[in-house]
Amino acid sequence: HPTCNGEADGAIHVASSIITQVDWYDSALELIASSTFNESTLANLEAGVYLVVTQQTGECPVVESSVILTQPEAITLNPDIEAPTCSYTNDGSIHLNPEGGNGEFSYEWSTGENQQSISNMNTGYFSVTVTDVNGCQRSTEFEISAVYEPRADFEVETTHVLTGGIAVVPFENSSEDADNYLWIMGDGSITGEENPTHVYNETGIFTVTLEATSGECTKSKSKDILIEVIQSTEENAADNMEAIFTANGLRVKNLTDGTWNIRVYNVLGQLITDTNVNTAKVIQLPTYMNHILVEAYQPESQQRISWNLAR
Repeated sequence: HPTCNGEADGAIHVASSIITQVDWYDSALELIASSTFNESTLANLEAGVYLVVTQQTGECPVVESSVILTQPEAITLNPDIEAPTCSYTNDGSIHLNPEGGNGEFSYEWSTGENQQSISNMNTGYFSVTVTDVNGCQRSTEFEISAVYEPRADFEVETTHVLTGGIAVVPFENSSEDADNYLWIMGDGSITGEENPTHVYNETGIFTVTLEATSGECTKSKSKDILIEVIQSTEENAADNMEAIFTANGLRVKNLTDGTWNIRVYNVLGQLITDTNVNTAKVIQLPTYMNHILVEAYQPESQQRISWNLAR
C-alpha cells in the first residue's frame, strides 16, 4: 500500500508457476501493463482499485482478481492560535492538534523548537513540518499578527515663525488603527485631542511626540519643530501697515501693493477667519472678542507681519 497520502509508491506482486501472461488494469479498466513472466510486480501505484487478469495453464485458463490499495489519511494540523496582544509583546502561542498519518508525530519549527506547541511569540511568520512514523510530512506557515496594532504618525510644518509673542502650530493626525491619543508638545504641555492646534510662546526646537493607543497597545512617533523669529526685509512696509479694532471688527490699513492673506486667531490659537484682501477693509469679528493675533502674509514678496491686539 502507498506509504503516505497522495504518494505513488504502492505495488502489486503476482507469482505462480502456471502463469503465462499477466494484464494489469486500473479502475477505469484501462490497460496499464502486461507481462509474460510467471512472476511480476506492478510498482509506483497510487491508492485505488486495480484489476489483475492472469492467463495460466490448468483448469482455469483465465483468472480475474481485484486488488484494493489503501492509503493513510492526510495529515491535518488543526492549530489553536493565540495572537500576541501587541506587536512588541511576547505572549502569542501556537498549539497543533494533528490528525491522520500513521502513529506518533514529530515536530520541527522554524524557531528551532521540536514540541507540539510554541509559545512566548511575537508577530511574524512561523513554519512547521510535522512527520509521522512512516516519514509522511505536512508543512505549513503561519502569519501571526497582533490583536491590537496601532500605528502612530502625524503631519506638521517643521518651521514656524514667532510673531507677536506666539506661534500657532496645527497638527494633522495620520495614525491608523488607534482610538486614543496623547500629544506631548515639548514645552511642558500635553493634550488628548485628535488633531490639536498648539500655541508656542518662545523660540527653540521642540520635540513633539504623539502616542497612539488601541486596547492595551501604544505606539509613538516624534518629530522636531523649530520656532524662530524672522525680521521683515521690508521694514518700511511693516512700519506703515497697521491693524486696529473697529466697532464692527478689524481693519488692516496702509497695505502695500499686492494681495495679502489675513488670518485672525483667538487666544487659544484657534483660527477665527482667513481672508485675502488688496485694499484696506473691515474684517467682521464677534463683538466679544477682545484679544486676538493677526497675521498678514503676502506670497509675492513673502512679507509676513503680525500684531497682538487687545482692547
